Amino acid sequence: MRNTLFLLFVLLSISQNSFSQIRSFEEKNQLKGWAIEKGKLKLSTQKAKLGASSLQIDWKSGAIVSLSNVADLEAASKSRKGGFSAWLYNTAPIDSELVLAFYDKHNKEVCKIDFNLNFKGWRAILVEFATDMGKSSNRDICSMKLLFPQGNKGGKTYIDYLEFQKDVTYRRMGDNQFDVVRDDYSFIPNIVKFGNAQPTYNSVVKATDKQIDVIQNRLREWFLGGGDVSHKYIDIRKKAETRFIETGLSRDYKLGTSLFPMSESKKIDGLKTNYFMDLNKVVLLPLALDYARKENKENLDQIADIYNWFNDQGWADGSSLGSIVLEKLRSSGYFYSLFLVKDDIEPHLLNRELETLKWMSQFGRFYEEPSFMGISADELRALCVPNLIYALSLQDKNEQMVALTAFQKHMNTGLSISDGYYGVIKSDYSGYHHRGAYNSAYYPDALNAGALIAYLLHDTPYSLSDQVMENLKQALLSFRFFCAGNKVPVGTTGRFPLKQDILHTILPAFGYLAYAYNEPDKELIAAAKSVMMNNAELVESYFEVSDSDLSYKKTMKEAEIVAQMANSTIEPESPVTGSRFMPYSGLLVAKSDQFHVNVKGFSQYIWDYESSSSENLCGRYLSSGQVEYFSLDGRFKSMSHANSSYAWSYIPGTTSVVFENEFLKQKRHNKKNGFTNHRNFSDETFLTGVTCDESSMFSFKMHDNAYLDSFRANKSVIVLNDLLVCLGSNISNNVTKNNTVTTLFQNIGSKKEISIRPVSGGTVVVDNHGVVYGVKGDVKMIANDSTVYAYIDHSKAPKDGDYLYFIQLNGDVKMIETLLSTNTVELLQANNDAHIIKKGDHTYASIYNANVEYNQPISKVNIPLSYILKSQGDGYQLNLCEPDMRRPKGKHMGDFTEEEIYVKSQPFTTKLYLNGAYQVTKSNVKVNVDFVSNQTILELQTVDGNNYQIELKKAD
Repeated sequence: MRNTLFLLFVLLSISQNSFSQIRSFEEKNQLKGWAIEKGKLKLSTQKAKLGASSLQIDWKSGAIVSLSNVADLEAASKSRKGGFSAWLYNTAPIDSELVLAFYDKHNKEVCKIDFNLNFKGWRAILVEFATDMGKSSNRDICSMKLLFPQGNKGGKTYIDYLEFQKDVTYRRMGDNQFDVVRDDYSFIPNIVKFGNAQPTYNSVVKATDKQIDVIQNRLREWFLGGGDVSHKYIDIRKKAETRFIETGLSRDYKLGTSLFPMSESKKIDGLKTNYFMDLNKVVLLPLALDYARKENKENLDQIADIYNWFNDQGWADGSSLGSIVLEKLRSSGYFYSLFLVKDDIEPHLLNRELETLKWMSQFGRFYEEPSFMGISADELRALCVPNLIYALSLQDKNEQMVALTAFQKHMNTGLSISDGYYGVIKSDYSGYHHRGAYNSAYYPDALNAGALIAYLLHDTPYSLSDQVMENLKQALLSFRFFCAGNKVPVGTTGRFPLKQDILHTILPAFGYLAYAYNEPDKELIAAAKSVMMNNAELVESYFEVSDSDLSYKKTMKEAEIVAQMANSTIEPESPVTGSRFMPYSGLLVAKSDQFHVNVKGFSQYIWDYESSSSENLCGRYLSSGQVEYFSLDGRFKSMSHANSSYAWSYIPGTTSVVFENEFLKQKRHNKKNGFTNHRNFSDETFLTGVTCDESSMFSFKMHDNAYLDSFRANKSVIVLNDLLVCLGSNISNNVTKNNTVTTLFQNIGSKKEISIRPVSGGTVVVDNHGVVYGVKGDVKMIANDSTVYAYIDHSKAPKDGDYLYFIQLNGDVKMIETLLSTNTVELLQANNDAHIIKKGDHTYASIYNANVEYNQPISKVNIPLSYILKSQGDGYQLNLCEPDMRRPKGKHMGDFTEEEIYVKSQPFTTKLYLNGAYQVTKSNVKVNVDFVSNQTILELQTVDGNNYQIELKKAD
């Protein structure tokens, strides 16, 4: 069954529908329509979830509470996703069930759901009539009954904040009180299964108390510090922590007030919402840190009071609060506070909170053998430390070792290379979240968390595997590789395109991992020192803010670790150069000692862009062949998108249909064909990148089928150190009201700062940074008060439009003039079959059509691919990329079953036909060679969009 798209990061309200009526039982008239058999009903101020009162039900055995003739209930029942939500307070646990039953106008039962009463405190219920309760589409509901259990002496139950809804959120979660019907847990975890899971491991890694104490002490030191390192980072951090604690201790709160999960809106029925998160974030952890340092009993008592308050409000083992999708991510203050006070609170309180911690952190998933490699970035960054805290806090030694064994196994699995759309670390060291590359958030936090776990566990029986240590190391080094200085590629920032300065925030990860080896890893420390040297102010500012949200970072030990690297005698690394294609990101990265270039596309396996109701509203074209470049001395960069007047249809390198920003914000799309507002996939699999020596080539077939199904283009970029060759063909769409353009640049500046002139063979443009553009054809330019942009105009509704232009990053005008007037760069083919360019002894080819023979040394292939063929002596160096990953395909991120997201790429037997007889002298892949009619047939297995290099020599 296909999922609907689940927007994890959008805070959807559980209630607050304009058509519904919230019953908060504040006035006597809200008792209208209610009746009870075998009991009493009254408004009560003894308990309230919303407002000051609730409906008190004093019930006897077999009591029936009814609500009749309810207009909003009937309206909700007519909706496909209609249902209801309510909060119930139970004064004493009962091992029986309350039945919530719904009836039609003839008083015949339409559907029902059981609600277990084995709890004390508040619990929420949030369900759909059809999906969760089995209501048929042709029956309407007119009344509701609460059927209390038979055979009990009775009890006292309160109900509040009752609402019948036409559109129940997809984020609803069942718990130990009731069930929701769900067949896919790839977005919403199976919290009931995890919460109630028991260990299944047959083998347990044994450890002594002393070995486990090593981990305990490291974790405690991570919070509080304890090294003898001196550095300004530590001084800055101490001041930040002091402010954090003082702010928390001075925070005013009232014990016993109503608390809600983050899935609720900021106001409910006009009343300001108080969240569990507010206390977690700014009160609990400061109290615990202050207690850990001063052992102030008053702090300990406050913490115990808050735990009891939380428990009464529904923050408890077995309770989903309606939906805790966000709670499990943003409760580090609660999780971490428990570790800091666990040795001093009352045993019964510790045991209760450990069960709550297990439930909230979903530790139970560790008790099952992993089915797939990988873990979500959210689980890593928000839950791995709480999971470790749970394991360390268990009082029974055998249970503790079982839990630590489970934790170790799942960390090894989670930090392994993951397949398909799942997991965090991909085979090219792209970092995933939301089933795509995500370097502005999620992934960097996940690397920090993974490296921290490696540090905490190292040199104990629960150390991470050597392979996982290597995965983490290569992931960190790759992260610093694809960063331009400190900035991640804008096309991989998800919904945070302005959040590019990221590399400095994962400095602690370099340190954690470097010092998790028997000997400190010099490569990691050298890389980190280079980051510190080049981003001194950013690193200092990083430690100036202390916060507890997704996780608690910038701890005292974190500052000490970074300071330890800074004080190391290891020299900073030299500038890193080279090029790399990252197929799981759809990203080509090329670095010289002067410039950094990123080129970004999307495909059947790489989504286009991510947005939300308030973030990255105009970013539709961020992956439409965007060319992002930087001078590493800071003189210029291609993206000026922080400018408030930025025109998002004119992103450098992209081919786009021009729309005003306000139109793009509407995110109109081809919904009738099953696409969504964002994170859509193309139906084209061709997205390649090939590297060869100091040159590289990017190419993709663009099809904007989610927004403009008629919009297609073939786009290629060749990077030759400081020269970029940009080629486009078959640009087509049927949009008759708006022009289609390919953008050269969009900079902050004025028109008078730009030089534009015709020359032999085309047009030369020098922008206000000194970057030179040479276009085979005309260039248009637009300037407003603060921005100037130049572009190639393909007019309206183009048919087979094309372009060829050059970018000279070093400002060499004469080179561009020569390129335009001569065949130094020879365009051999540019159509829907292939892009082929020759420069010197290199041929750069993207073969889109494998059914055509080409008048080239490589005359034929059996599958679309890209290659760079370099002549050398009496042979060739061949580098190639075959892009089709051969995995399940969908139209958008949510369009996969849980099983489909794990499917790995399937290999293919690729064949290339090379004119003449050649033998393979060197290769990074097994190659079978055959000779037919003076042709050499090269046969190899290709997978995952990888690069393959083969060296060939003329056969004797």
